[in-house]
Amino acid sequence: MTDELALHTFARRYCIERSAKWTSAYSLLVTTQKERDGSAYTGEAYAIFPRYNVLNAILLDVETLDSDNLPAFHELQELLGIAGATASTGFSYTESNAIARRSEREERQLFADALRNAVQNGIPEQRPLFYRRTLKVAEADELRTRLRNVWGITGSYWYPIDAKTHPSLVALELENIDETALQNRIKGFFKDNAIQRIWELREFDRENYRIEAGVNDLFYGTGGEGYWTSDEDDWIVYCSHEGTMTLGGSITSIASHPQGTNEPII
Repeated sequence: MTDELALHTFARRYCIERSAKWTSAYSLLVTTQKERDGSAYTGEAYAIFPRYNVLNAILLDVETLDSDNLPAFHELQELLGIAGATASTGFSYTESNAIARRSEREERQLFADALRNAVQNGIPEQRPLFYRRTLKVAEADELRTRLRNVWGITGSYWYPIDAKTHPSLVALELENIDETALQNRIKGFFKDNAIQRIWELREFDRENYRIEAGVNDLFYGTGGEGYWTSDEDDWIVYCSHEGTMTLGGSITSIASHPQGTNEPII
């Protein structure tokens, strides 16, 4: 692993692991019903959720840098520092609350300190991370155009919430199937077809990626309605807020009955 890749991996892992820590802390707050005072967030909540929000924003900016083609070490160090100081999303803007502002400032400073310490005292040995690159705005727009031209997707919602725009589409109700088995079949499809990287497009904000195939389940999440497709546009997966998954193109083979059996579809 080069010094550049080690530093980039260090920055990614720092954001991923620290965000997970604060997300777990907030989940505990919710479990104990301490996150709200009536309709307002409590001070305890403001001390936590801005932290994982800003870490997620920093991670998005860090991952705009392609780990396959990183700049020279000192330029990389500068770009990572800029990400830590300035990265933002709609979820990381907390100007209205003093506790939230302080929480966000602290996380930015801790990221800067960790980065500086790694550079000055030696980057801790890094295990490789999965490939993921945040798409630039123009790339995401180009991907939306492809989805419209190939699959007929014209808005945030698609089949079965909206019209069926391609004859191959199969829609699944996730509550009626074994979702774990479904995700395993999707990963098996990637493996069987030697698919290494795929495109991920979300409804909201900036969570649009070129990502390693099979590293994550495909599901509706914080980024809203989700679409995944290949370089060749020969298959597509869509997950909606209504608990449905739509398959199109060659990947619909995973929803077929095995020939000569009455085995359930999923």
